[in-house]
Amino acid sequence: MAHKAKGNSSSVVIAQVVAFVGLMLAAYFVVSFARVTVASYRARALKAQLEAEVAALETDIAELQEKLEYVQTDAYVEEAARTELRMVRPGDHPVVPLFRGEAVGPAVTGVPTTKSEPQIPPWRAWWLVFFDQ
Repeated sequence: MAHKAKGNSSSVVIAQVVAFVGLMLAAYFVVSFARVTVASYRARALKAQLEAEVAALETDIAELQEKLEYVQTDAYVEEAARTELRMVRPGDHPVVPLFRGEAVGPAVTGVPTTKSEPQIPPWRAWWLVFFDQ
């Protein structure tokens, strides 16, 4: 009878070893699946982020292309010449305001206004008109 008990105990040990090995394999596959799932999620998130960035850059490219087309037109050249370079066409009569920030016309209130800026002599105002960059 002692011999039968030894046979049962060895079959129990073998069953426990097989169960342990099976459990370890299952745990390995679960952990591997979790890692692959997390990596896939991160890859999809990165892809979505990069696609949004590409879309924004394509919008910027389209806007810059439109601006390039505009700056190559005669309308832009004339606008830039008049505003940035202060050029006029023959026959135009440019009006150059000498004092910036002064109110035009009578004061609204009866209270005398004090000037916070010192008065610029006329010769200096003309100098700034022609040589101020």
